Amino acid sequence: MLSALLMAACAVAASWTASATHAAPAPARPTVATASGTGTATERTGLGISAFFVLPAPTVAANERQLREMGADAITFGHRVEPAARSSFPSEVQRLIGSRTPYAYAGGLSWRPSALRPGDEQVRICWVTWTVTDTGRGTVVVSSDADDRQGALVRAGNALGAKTILGLPAPRAGSQDGVAYLPDTSYLPTLAAFTQRFVVEARAEGADGFYQHVEMPVTDTRTWNPVRQLYASQNAAVSRAWPRALVVLSPYLEARRDKAFVTPEQAARGATMLAATASGTRLVLAPQDGLGTGTTALASDSSTAAGHVAPLESYLRAMRAAVGTRLWVNVELMRPTPGGAPGAREATTRSRVLEQLAAEQPHVSGAIAFIWDDRTRDIGAVQVVDGMAGLSDGFGTTGH
Repeated sequence: MLSALLMAACAVAASWTASATHAAPAPARPTVATASGTGTATERTGLGISAFFVLPAPTVAANERQLREMGADAITFGHRVEPAARSSFPSEVQRLIGSRTPYAYAGGLSWRPSALRPGDEQVRICWVTWTVTDTGRGTVVVSSDADDRQGALVRAGNALGAKTILGLPAPRAGSQDGVAYLPDTSYLPTLAAFTQRFVVEARAEGADGFYQHVEMPVTDTRTWNPVRQLYASQNAAVSRAWPRALVVLSPYLEARRDKAFVTPEQAARGATMLAATASGTRLVLAPQDGLGTGTTALASDSSTAAGHVAPLESYLRAMRAAVGTRLWVNVELMRPTPGGAPGAREATTRSRVLEQLAAEQPHVSGAIAFIWDDRTRDIGAVQVVDGMAGLSDGFGTTGH
């Protein structure tokens, strides 16, 4: 009887955590040329890639293999903190929540016993430890360690000397006014309180910085004020826990004439506004170069340049003048599929990546890249035709 109850409880816990983490075991990785492996790098003239966006693996060993292949630092996407029904948690967790209003953190997260404070609670159900983190505002954020992939990545980075830049907690998508592409800023105080605790724990575990994964264009329009408000609030929370911590923003550029484009001058003003959200952090602004999605074009792209307001170089030049050495770039390691459906992407080539880096180098202090490996769409560094050998800057170079 007890054995049956235990198995049932484990099944419930497994079901909840699986839906909360949105993660699945990574399939076997194909044999590929690596960014740090052998191969000629004579074509590279200077600017290299300091970090790749990655999907962390479930184990330290698997993350170490991925980091060695990359030969660069790692940036992760964050998880959301969202309002949750008390009934969505196991009954043991519900009792710990009590009368407080619950929110759920969608990623796996391990808390050291020494990190717990008055009002926090923990309970172990089968193999999963649940933590109820008190915000001091009558609210709690519930997390579990069922699938702590970011923690596994940090430990791998520590072992190899690679920097790990972790995605910060973010609010749910959809503003309180019903605008789907804006964040819900109605509970920023709860989010900021949890983020401060998140940063303290991440720093203690050996993380090296943070990434704000809610996106917006580089623009000066008031429409995007909720995102700027989110950035400022989260950066202030980071700074309270870790003054001068590295924080990366990666907004996107839109230069297509048939879309809601921004001019280089607007982008410069927008970059200034984003830099003003730093709130005591060491902010790096790394706009997406837009060359993998077609939202921008290089001056040398004669076949597509006419459809854009200005070439990418003009945007980078204007933003550099506005924010100085804080300007980096996010190199898109893909390209639009010719004649494909809107949003269709395909693998890019080494020669195109070298073109991107050469054009961007005069205007930026460094480069990160999206993405190391996206197997769902067959894009990223792993799929680059002719490989990425010699294009990584090595471990520990992000935000220098």
